[in-house]
Amino acid sequence: FTPLIPILFERCHVHQMGTTVDYRLRHSGEQSTTYFLGQNDGRNRFSSLFELFTGGFPVGKAKLNVRGRSLMLSRAAPSKRIAYVTFEELCGDPLSPADYRALCHSYHTCFLSELPKLDVLLDRNEMRRLTNFVDAAYEARVKLVVLAEAQPNKLFHSNGVFSGEAGWPKTEEAFASERTVSRLIEMQSREYLQEPWNPQDE
Repeated sequence: FTPLIPILFERCHVHQMGTTVDYRLRHSGEQSTTYFLGQNDGRNRFSSLFELFTGGFPVGKAKLNVRGRSLMLSRAAPSKRIAYVTFEELCGDPLSPADYRALCHSYHTCFLSELPKLDVLLDRNEMRRLTNFVDAAYEARVKLVVLAEAQPNKLFHSNGVFSGEAGWPKTEEAFASERTVSRLIEMQSREYLQEPWNPQDE
C-alpha cells in the first residue's frame, strides 16, 4: 500500500480534514443545571433533584445481570429507571465497559456523586473507568446528573496542568480525558437533554 500514497497525492485533490474545533462543545453556552459542585448549596440541590426525579417511588438496592454475573447498585428506582451511584462505587471497583453499558441500558438517568479531581497518571485506573462510563452514557443518551469537586475542565490534571492547557501530556490517558471533559460539557446542553434515551442491545 505504501507505494500507492505518493500516486494518490499526485493524481487526487487533497483536502485537509484536521480541525481544532471540538464540535461537542458547540452548545456549551447553553448550560443546564445538571452539574453541581460539592460546596455551598450544590450538595443540597443535587439531593433535592434526585428526590424530585424519583418522585416518591421506591428507592433501594438493585441488581443487574452482566454476562452471567451480578452488578449491585446501592441506590436505584427501577420503576423510574433512575440510578444513584458514588464515584467510589462506579470507579473504585474493577468494572468493565460491559458493566457500564448494562447500567446505561437499564437506567435512562444516572446521578453520579463525589466525583473528585483525578491525576491522569496516579489515578489511571479510576480515570479509565470513568471514561468508559461516560462513553457508555453518552452513546446511550443517558441523562447524567453530577456532583463533583470541580468543573469538567478542572477535573483532570498532571503535574499542575489541567486537561487541554499548554503542557498537557500527549498520552493515551490524556487524550481520553479530553474526550471525557468535552462529553461531560455537552451532556449539560439543552440539545443533548432533549434527545431521547437510546439504549442499544449488545
